[in-house]
Amino acid sequence: MRGRPCGIIKNEYLAHQPVYSLAQAQAVLKQAVYLYNYKRPHFSCDMLVPQEAHQSERPLKRRWKSAIFKKAEKESVNENPD
Repeated sequence: MRGRPCGIIKNEYLAHQPVYSLAQAQAVLKQAVYLYNYKRPHFSCDMLVPQEAHQSERPLKRRWKSAIFKKAEKESVNENPD
């Protein structure tokens, strides 16, 4: 896991959780990932939780850019500085 999901899990679920052992850290992280995937609505999934979106029959509106598009967009900006 990388990028935005890590930041959300860290800032919304882990930042205010004191952890005193590796076992406790693993348990807290496991719970945070569960909440992120099964309880937290996501804007990119039409305000459904990912599990609901995955099981849904209706198409989702695409609200994200692929990594390839972002890379090309970034390279374009670097080639044509204003």
